[in-house]
Amino acid sequence: VREYVTDSLNNSFLATLNCAWNDHRTAMIMIRDILMYMDRVYVSGQKLEPVFNLGVILFRDNVVRYSSIRDHLRQTLLDMVAKERRGELIEK
Repeated sequence: VREYVTDSLNNSFLATLNCAWNDHRTAMIMIRDILMYMDRVYVSGQKLEPVFNLGVILFRDNVVRYSSIRDHLRQTLLDMVAKERRGELIEK
């Protein structure tokens, strides 16, 4: 996933990142549903992080916080905020 997003840094970056996130979230929902009993019984009893939350953390740590993606995302979002403040239309 990281390589797929990294390859799109200069071309439709936000759309690619959003697509990767949606795919990951869908997969994590399916995994959460499969492991629901483990989450309810073992994870809560051991005071551990639920499976879905672990998936979100993994995406954050391995994709969003990857240096080139993080820096490009920060700059893209700051540019979008600046454009909106100037009254320009931005893609949402």
